[in-house]
Formats: sequence, structure tokens, C-alpha cells
Amino acid sequence: MSTRPRWSVALRLAIVVCTVGLIIACTTTPKSGAWFGNPTDLARAQAIWTDPWAAPTTTKVAQYESGQSGVLDRTVGKRVTDSTGGTARARVSDEVSAALSSGWQLVGVACTTVGSGGSAAGGTVEPTHVEALLQRASGEIDRAATATVQSARAVDGGATIYTTVTVTVPHHLDTWWPRAVATPPEATCLGTGPSVDVKQPLRQGPWTDHGPVDPAKIPSLDAPTWSTPLVTDALSEAIRTAATDPWLRQLTLAPALPAQAALSDEVRASASATAPSGTTLGPLADIVTSAPPSWRITYAACFGNAGPATAELTRDVGEGRWVTMRLGGRGGDRLVTRASSVISTPSLSTAPGATVREPCFSGSFSGTSGAETFRVDGIPAFGPTSTQPMLAST
Repeated sequence: MSTRPRWSVALRLAIVVCTVGLIIACTTTPKSGAWFGNPTDLARAQAIWTDPWAAPTTTKVAQYESGQSGVLDRTVGKRVTDSTGGTARARVSDEVSAALSSGWQLVGVACTTVGSGGSAAGGTVEPTHVEALLQRASGEIDRAATATVQSARAVDGGATIYTTVTVTVPHHLDTWWPRAVATPPEATCLGTGPSVDVKQPLRQGPWTDHGPVDPAKIPSLDAPTWSTPLVTDALSEAIRTAATDPWLRQLTLAPALPAQAALSDEVRASASATAPSGTTLGPLADIVTSAPPSWRITYAACFGNAGPATAELTRDVGEGRWVTMRLGGRGGDRLVTRASSVISTPSLSTAPGATVREPCFSGSFSGTSGAETFRVDGIPAFGPTSTQPMLAST
């Protein structure tokens, strides 16, 4: 005869319920809502979108990416410019000088050579790839930012130099942002100094000055969702208005309907258009002059009288929206090789500034390179070019 205790049905059921509850408690994944952007992140991103030097054309708020078990994408802006002739080092030198005049500090520069490179003064080999790391001068976390400037010759060996500026900012969950001792350009490989490693470590989650934040200390919040359809009636009307603009039609840059990016945590592309790679539209000054009276210049930037130049123009398209056109004239001949347009997003886009009457590219502008020849007129305000649902408060 068995001597095992005879448990009641109620007791057995209680044990099963408790066991299942423990399993659920141990395996439930914390909600990811806190990782999404909020008004603090928007303000930090807008400060970069309107930065006179950075002036990005790919613009967004720091956002959450669910891949790799969750990643904070802190990139809020990117800009690419072209130049004919010259060297990667000269292009980075011009960008660094312009950044220093706009409230940034140089941290370090890496100069590398792939293949035979080119000849530099003194018989040394000219680097084929140059990358500079910069930080905003302010140490306050709401104003902190890191920028990389990468410049290299075209992979096909052609004469075009491509330069990319990328800017990252702290996420609202970050309580710390890396800072380094500033260094003058002449003490780096832009001058006679050494090349240093400027690669930044990948910080997937929030950080403090002691390292990564304990995931258990991150609030478990529901992920925000869109409260409006992808294409509202107001946006449709704004797109139709833009489509009738003769200048946009001539340049084939009328913004198209926005799209929902696939498998991207509800990221939406804004209503925009971009000229195909390899397009040359003509001289920057001529294209800007051909704009109808409904358009006004709100931003212009020039790297001397021979370096890259930028123009930004806006016009109202009704329903409280406007369309912004960004034209990039390449260094050397100022032919427009990069052009984009985007329709504003209410509550996210920064309002266009005052009209620029005499942009830097419209007349004689002395100088060829350096901080003393970087001139900027007005305030950039392009985008955002993509959006993700945001938390309602900080």
C-alpha cells in the first residue's frame, strides 16, 4: 500500500497555477516603449538639423531598432557632398575648419592609404581615406553631439572626392556622453601630427558614466503607435499642390507619397524625392535663379569660392505644410549633383527661417579653403526624412 500523501485536487491546481505564473514571470520580455524617442530626443535632433555646419539631408530622431535584441540608433543627421579634384585630406580640413567656426571641437583624425595613394608635399604618400571625429563644445547632455567626417576618392579611381558628415546625439535614456580633450588640426594628420584611431564603440543600449544601464532599471512601457494613417487628407493635398509646381516638375523632384519601411519598427519615410545618383542638374546659381517667386532661399553655405556649396529653398503647399528643396553644388564647378525635396511633418519639422537675399554663391566670394572662407547664410531646416512613433512626454 502506497504511503505517498494524497493531495487534494485544489492543492494540485494551486501548484500548477503558481508554477505557470513563475514561468511567465521569468520569461516575459520587458516592454520596449521607453527606448522609443520622446520630446527630449526631438529637441536634440532639431538642434542638429538646424546646425549651420552639419546641415544634414537625411534627418530623423534617435530611435529604437528591435534587431539584435534592441539597439538605440542615435544617428540624427547625415550629409554627403561631392568635389572634383583635390584630396580627401583637403576636403576634411575644410569641413573641420567650418565646424570649428560653428561651435564644434576636433578630437582626432585618422589618415589611411589604400593602394598607391597620391603624392604629397615632401614626397610622402597622400592618404586615400581621412576620417575626423568632432564633438560639440558644450558639455551639457542636451547639447552634446558627436560628428564624424569621412572623405575618400571614388572607388572607381575617378577624380571625385565624396565626403560624408554623420552626427549622433544622446538618447533620453543616456545619462552620459563621451567627451575628449580637443586638439588643434595642425596637431593631427591634417597637419604634421600622427594618425589616431577615431572609431567609436557601439553602445547598443542606454549608458551612464559607469557603463551600460542595468536593463532592469529601464521602465517597461508599451511601445508608442501611430495615431494617424500613413497618408492623411492634409498630406495628400500638400503633395498634390507640390506636384503642380513647375519648378519641381522641371527638376523631377516633386515629393512622392510616403512609404512604410518594411520590418523597421513602424518607421515611416516622409513625402520626399531625391535626384538619381549620377544626375547633374546644372550650375547651382542658375538653378536657384530659375526658381519661381513662390520659392524663397532660407539657407546657403559655401566652402570658399571653389568648394562645395549648398542652397535650401522653401515654399508653402497649404494645410500648414511646406516643401523644402536642398541643392548641393559640388566642389570645383558648383554643378548640382545632389538634390532632394521633402514635405514638412507637423510638430516635428523646424520652421524655415528668414529669406536669404544674397546667398554666398550668388556673387564673388574670395578665398579657397579654411574657416575664414566658410560662409553660411540663414538656417537649414530639412526634414525629417523619416519618422517613428514617439512617446508623448519625457
